Amino acid sequence: MGTTSAAEATCESDADCRRLSFQAATVGIACDASTRRCICSNRTLVLTRRGTCLPIRMLGQPCRRNEQCLKIDKNSECDDGYCKCKDGYYLFNDINGTSCLPDVELQTMRPFGMDPKTDNSLSEENMVPIIVCLAIMFVGMCVALQLFSRKAASNLEEGVSAA
Repeated sequence: MGTTSAAEATCESDADCRRLSFQAATVGIACDASTRRCICSNRTLVLTRRGTCLPIRMLGQPCRRNEQCLKIDKNSECDDGYCKCKDGYYLFNDINGTSCLPDVELQTMRPFGMDPKTDNSLSEENMVPIIVCLAIMFVGMCVALQLFSRKAASNLEEGVSAA
């Protein structure tokens, strides 16, 4: 067994990992035979330096230790009880999900009209044209429905008078 951290320790058996755990009753800590490293047997959990298995967390979710956030994004940390981007990294959303990108990478996106720091795709100024279009569509559907109902009523009156 090389180091004192359970997450960095080499192991030969599950018992080696349990010995490093600060909680003797840690459930699910095991030795990965291929890497000879201590891991949590449930893949939705992450092994902390203290030897406990905690749930993996995504950006914005509550956390207790940095390791919970780092499993999803290496540029994140547990700050004030939530997974957030580290200093110098900014939250970026795209079709692939949410991630923390350095300012340098975000600079390359600005020529394409994207500014993740200030671009808020659902801001008030972007919502006004959408609301106006929806209102026009609604009025158009009401007018069309009124015309169809008048035509149906006149057809019904013609059918009754012809009989």
